[in-house]
Amino acid sequence: MASRLLIIEDEKNARLALEKALAKEGYEIFLAEDGVQGLELFRKHAPDFILCDIVMPGKDGMEVLKEVMREKPGTPFVIMT
Repeated sequence: MASRLLIIEDEKNARLALEKALAKEGYEIFLAEDGVQGLELFRKHAPDFILCDIVMPGKDGMEVLKEVMREKPGTPFVIMT
C-alpha cells in the first residue's frame, strides 16, 4: 500500500506541480486548495504525511497544524512558504 500524502496549497500551479513530482515516487496523493478542505481530507483519509502552505485564505497553515496535532499528534507535517 502506498503512503498517503496530503498537499494543502492554495496556488493551483504549485499544488499540481507537487502532485506531479510526488506521484512519480508512488505516493497516494490528496489535494486541497485551502485549510478547511485540507482538514476535511485529513479526517477522511488519515494521510501519513502533510505538506501545507502557510499563507492561505480561511484557515492558514499554522491553524491547520494545530488542529492536526490536536487530533493526531506526531503526524509528519511540513509547512511551505
